Amino acid sequence: MTSALAQAPASIPPFTLKKFESEETVSLDQFDDGVVVLDFFAYWCVPCRKVSTELEELVQQFYSGKNGNPAGKPVQVLSLNIEQSRAARTRQFIRQTGASLVLDDVYGRVYKALGGRGIPNVIVLANESGQWNVLYAHAGYEGVDKIRQVIDSVGAAAGRSPADELAVSLSATHTVEIGSDGLWSSDILLTDTTATHIYTLGKTEFRTSYSFSTLEVDYNPAEEAFVFWREQANVTEERHTLQESIQHSLTPALTMNGSFSGYDGFQDYRSLWLNEFYRQEYPAGHKEAKPRGANINAGLRWEYAPTTAFAQVDYAWQTDTIASGYEKKPFLPLARGRSELDTHTVILTLENILT
Repeated sequence: MTSALAQAPASIPPFTLKKFESEETVSLDQFDDGVVVLDFFAYWCVPCRKVSTELEELVQQFYSGKNGNPAGKPVQVLSLNIEQSRAARTRQFIRQTGASLVLDDVYGRVYKALGGRGIPNVIVLANESGQWNVLYAHAGYEGVDKIRQVIDSVGAAAGRSPADELAVSLSATHTVEIGSDGLWSSDILLTDTTATHIYTLGKTEFRTSYSFSTLEVDYNPAEEAFVFWREQANVTEERHTLQESIQHSLTPALTMNGSFSGYDGFQDYRSLWLNEFYRQEYPAGHKEAKPRGANINAGLRWEYAPTTAFAQVDYAWQTDTIASGYEKKPFLPLARGRSELDTHTVILTLENILT
């Protein structure tokens, strides 16, 4: 059995469970000619969302499209829900992850029988000589490549070459995501469109994203006696943002991450509004703002208890050119605030949901 936390037994008896919100039952023995992947989850488990989504898209759909593993063994992912309260939240989880075959593991009986100690919990089973053997068990998530490697070994001819093993472990996947959102009110219109390319190679994930944003503000200055230079204005700006992030799993518990990004344009509508205010208030001394910036981030995450506890340290450096503020005091020249900022940040994050 392959596992970072080998708590599961070597084999298990077959089980029968009801489908989520249904009286229809599904038996493990229905899949005795192939490989079964058990995905234990609960709606409140944040890491489970990624695991369930990847197991559905990159295992269930992947092997369905190939008519099984390399030996022709069919592959079935069974998503086992261990939380029976708040069915509406579970329905939302299923809809978001796309899990296609969800069973209710009432009171976590199957989960406990397999030595469950945390979720996400992924187990790979194969029926050999009439017995369901546990080929892989891991509390946490080592990535889809590890699971595929175990699946592909079922029914494979002996003597697979190291080159074949390397090809499996370094299989690559590409994903593209595009999203848009906006905010509209009586005097503000904001839009943002982001395209992200996710490239996974072995234990390393690369994310490249580009965002195009628009900011439109109706500037309505306050009226004051004997102040005639202020006027209403419709102010519009665009912002472009490019980001590259890298995440690499050193071990099942240690993950290294880094990123760098840059932007050109106003970061928010408040800065745009203030820039227009100072432009009209002090036209003689105002300097046109050209906001832009860049940042670099590096960090290390240690998940010392799978899915329940971690410690993470991050360092970030940020440089920004911002829209300056202005101040005019009687009998003194116009004072202009800082326009260049350099920021160094160290963040230590600790989380333990059990304590």
